[in-house]
Amino acid sequence: MRIRRGRQLMLLLCMVFLLMASSSLAASADKGQAIKKAGATEITLDFQDVELVDLVSTISELTGKNFVYDEGLKGKVSIISPRAVSIDEAYKLFTTVLNVKGFTIVPSGKVNKIVSTRSAKEENLPVTEGPGIG
Repeated sequence: MRIRRGRQLMLLLCMVFLLMASSSLAASADKGQAIKKAGATEITLDFQDVELVDLVSTISELTGKNFVYDEGLKGKVSIISPRAVSIDEAYKLFTTVLNVKGFTIVPSGKVNKIVSTRSAKEENLPVTEGPGIG
């Protein structure tokens, strides 16, 4: 069980490393362009029984967004994405996964709070809209 979790973490780290390496290669291949165009990088998301907190960490690294959550964020998810998607599409997929698991994102300044959908509705909090969220 511990080996499997270690393997999943290693896979996540490899994906982040490959994404950073491909971004560096693209930037060095086109030295005339200092700013990378938004949406130019695509990734493939394939996760099998990954912990939600690990997925939050991965999406935070990919998007540069800050997230805060409490110990209530638990559970595992699987994502199968055979085609590459943009970072924006990956974020939308992430919000969908959170919704399926009963969570939503509440913007709060430079931080995005991940809270249960039920408590967000009860407190009438402004939530991040995404596919299947509303």
